[in-house]
Amino acid sequence: MKSSTTLKGSAFLVLDDSDFPALHLQSLNLQSLSATSDALVSLIQQSPAIERVIITGVYLESGTWKDILVPLSQSAIMFFYIETCGYQMEGESAHFRPADFADHPDAPYIETTEADDVDACEAVFRRVRENKKRKYGSDYNEAADIKLQEDQRELVEFKTRVLYEYVKRQYNADEATDAEESGDYSDSMTDSESEDSDFV
Repeated sequence: MKSSTTLKGSAFLVLDDSDFPALHLQSLNLQSLSATSDALVSLIQQSPAIERVIITGVYLESGTWKDILVPLSQSAIMFFYIETCGYQMEGESAHFRPADFADHPDAPYIETTEADDVDACEAVFRRVRENKKRKYGSDYNEAADIKLQEDQRELVEFKTRVLYEYVKRQYNADEATDAEESGDYSDSMTDSESEDSDFV
């Protein structure tokens, strides 16, 4: 039996069901991964005592985020953090990617066109509060927990905007470079054609 695991890819580590033997986790940390929803659902279902889940930069090859988050919303979870997740551009579920994630209100959590994904995500946050309320009773400060979630969301939104602006600037710079190189090539062709005409 294993109580916790952290899986992190340097770029993207592709996971499927075969990557997970029988694990019974209390803590799970997934970062910079590409996975199928079936693999992650299997991992969660093997871990009925799971209490702490962190998911950042995870993109699904197939299935939906709802598939993963609904089981979590019915679990013993006590801590949940999710940031900048979504669907692989070339995966089976790529059609769930929004055309422009920067304009999508829930992109800091999940870049998705599916309202069910967002609803399931919010249900996990609610489950965390319910579980804490059951465990700590009157000692639990739900208002403070909600405020913490709001603060975390604002931070994630800020990081998402910064990332989007960086990617946009990089894309524009690449486009300008390509246009400049294309212009240089065109000028070179014109000079060459001019020389050919002079020769004739």
